[in-house]
Amino acid sequence: MSPTDPPPLPPSKAGTRPHKVLAALTAAAVLVLIAVVITAIGDGAGSVARLGPAQAANPAGTSGARATLPVVYAQVEGWHGGQVRPAALYVGQGGSPYVNALKWLSWTATGAQANGYLHMQKPGCALPTYQCPYQRFSVKVQLSGVEAHNGVRYYSRMRWTYIKNHVPHVILWKTDKGYWRSWSGAVGQVLGGGCHVGVTDRR
Repeated sequence: MSPTDPPPLPPSKAGTRPHKVLAALTAAAVLVLIAVVITAIGDGAGSVARLGPAQAANPAGTSGARATLPVVYAQVEGWHGGQVRPAALYVGQGGSPYVNALKWLSWTATGAQANGYLHMQKPGCALPTYQCPYQRFSVKVQLSGVEAHNGVRYYSRMRWTYIKNHVPHVILWKTDKGYWRSWSGAVGQVLGGGCHVGVTDRR
């Protein structure tokens, strides 16, 4: 080597420069990969979040299906207060009979059935109506005769079956402008099988 030739680079530094470049490229690639993974995870979380309302909407759809079932007007409010599976049914005031503690066995597009208790004032009471004692019977309630009013489907017929003194009795009802009224004009009419039908219309 002549005195004018430039001195050679140190072997250690010349050998490490390509390694540093490679390490930098590798680190950059890792950072890019990490960014891709984070983005994918974020998109997945967004997809899960988007599924939440859709899944929550399913019960609402079920409720909507229930809402299409017929209602019953049970609160002596005319065409107001239609209910599905109410705990009690009222047909009037001032001593009218009523049923409560209802356990619904079915409620469909064509009819409904429940078991509960019938409360009726004892016959022959000479006191004011609000002072007359009530007697209680186990009762079977049946709803039928689906009709519609202002787009709302409702049960227009009701049947109460109970046993008094070992004899089955039936009380029949039908709706009139949202109120329950007597269905049959005869009181104490004997039905088949020795069952008596009693009609009550106190509103």
